[in-house]
Order: sequence, then structure tokens, then C-alpha cells
Amino acid sequence: MARSKNGEAIGERGRSPSSRKKLRRFIRQRAKEGNLDEWRRDRAVLGYIEGRRVVDLAAELDVIRGTVNRWLQWYEAWVSKACSQQSRRAPHANSPTHSEAS
Repeated sequence: MARSKNGEAIGERGRSPSSRKKLRRFIRQRAKEGNLDEWRRDRAVLGYIEGRRVVDLAAELDVIRGTVNRWLQWYEAWVSKACSQQSRRAPHANSPTHSEAS
């Protein structure tokens, strides 16, 4: 897994308060939809950002560590893509959706 300069799997942009707020919103949406796969993925990412260990998250969400690490990689790539798209968009453009498969 590629790591950012501070040794964490998720860079500064992905750890921002606005990113955390979006993740919490996505978690609530997935719970309402009954989408367990994306709910678990988002819970794992948020838990990691909040300082939880990958092994603990994996046990809690009933997945293997490799799955959590893959979700973290996905999230880091998603944040990078979203940031690069926003820099090319008009300021009023919608933010990217959170619908990629886990």
C-alpha cells in the first residue's frame, strides 16, 4: 500500500474535517439503503482516520485486514481523483458521487 509522507495510508486531504463529514453522511445514507458492503467500507475508512488500527477494524467489521487495506487505498485514490476534478470544474459543480464498488 502506498503511504503518504506522514506514514499513514490516507493523506491530509482525506483526513480533513470536510472529508470526515462526507464519510459520516455516506455512512448514514448506506445504513438507510441497507447497503452493508459500502457501509462497512465507509465505517472502516472513518475508523482508520479517527485512529483505529486496521486489525481492530477488520475484526469489528468481519473482514480480513487485506480488505480494510484495499478500502483505504480506494479511499485515498477517490480523494485524489475528487480533488483533481474539483480543480478543473466550475465552483458550483456537484461533488463526485461515492458509488464505486468496494
